[in-house]
Amino acid sequence: MIIFVAIFGGIITPILSVDFAFATPEEGGDTGGGDQPDPEPEPEPDPDPQPDPDPDPDPGFVGDPDPIDPCEENPEAEGCAPEPPVDPCIEDPTTEGCESPGLITPPPRIPEPPDDDCIYDPSLPKCAPIDGKCPEGFNMNEDGQCYPDKPCPPGFARVDNDESGTCLPVNPPTPPGDCDPSYPGSCIPSPPPDLNCGDTRVPDNVKVMQPDPHRLDGDKDGVGCENGGGGGGNGNNDDRGSTSTNECQGQADCFRGTVTEIVDGDTIDINNVRVRLALINTPERGDSGYTEAIDFVGSVCGVGTKALVDEDDGQKEGSFDRLIGLVYCGDDGINNKKPLNELLLERGYAVIYQDFCNISEFSSASWAQKYGC
Repeated sequence: MIIFVAIFGGIITPILSVDFAFATPEEGGDTGGGDQPDPEPEPEPDPDPQPDPDPDPDPGFVGDPDPIDPCEENPEAEGCAPEPPVDPCIEDPTTEGCESPGLITPPPRIPEPPDDDCIYDPSLPKCAPIDGKCPEGFNMNEDGQCYPDKPCPPGFARVDNDESGTCLPVNPPTPPGDCDPSYPGSCIPSPPPDLNCGDTRVPDNVKVMQPDPHRLDGDKDGVGCENGGGGGGNGNNDDRGSTSTNECQGQADCFRGTVTEIVDGDTIDINNVRVRLALINTPERGDSGYTEAIDFVGSVCGVGTKALVDEDDGQKEGSFDRLIGLVYCGDDGINNKKPLNELLLERGYAVIYQDFCNISEFSSASWAQKYGC
């Protein structure tokens, strides 16, 4: 306690002494004699000045204000392309008036028109008729396809009993190896040795083309060794009736019979054997003159009429089981009548089939020469 009082007293005493020293007379302070001047009052300190605002801790680089886009001032200036308008239907297809495009239907394909390729293969898709009709310069065949209405190019010919209008090679390539070309479809070697029907390498009912070096087709109907027949004469299994070779030209088949059907203007059936009239061509189904040609054939050589058929020696390789030749209608002898082929040309119902003038046995006839061979 004594220590505390001593410390406290040491602190208070100077303060009190100062207060008393600066006391005024009015306050009862001692001036130290009246002769001394009054002390100047101590100026009062200025109030605290306002502190400076805190400086920017990192003012950084102060640059120019944002540059002005020249395209905003002049959108037509060089290099300034206007922005395309925004399609609201792209941003929101559900917006009123925006319809879904759905599936886009491609434009219809324009069919390729028939061209010269159809002369070799009328079955091609582009050989189909347009709107049911073949274009100008084309005929419609029995299959409803279009083929060019002009002769075959060199090295090609139409088969006279083929109504498709196809031009086929005149000389088909020779089969490979030792197969003789007279027997297409069967590899029969050329002589020697001379083969006969029944030999190991000779099948029955073999297709035969002239000159037939093995003489397998005795009756020259295009089929050899029919039913295993002999090489010198393989028989004839159709219903052609009696043969009278002295009434016909050449060495090919010759027979009499009865007309059993009129197929079209240039094809008829005699004893149910289909005969294509050699060297002529009449309008096809759907062409102008088609009906008139059939009517004329019916008036001259109608069903039930007796007829004589003279097969063309130059076209015995016809396909489709059709015989190609001249047809004489009626009971009169052949020397007193004109063939139906010639009559159709005279009346204007047919034209000469020039593709076969260099093949047919009858191309040197006066009527064939007169009308174009």
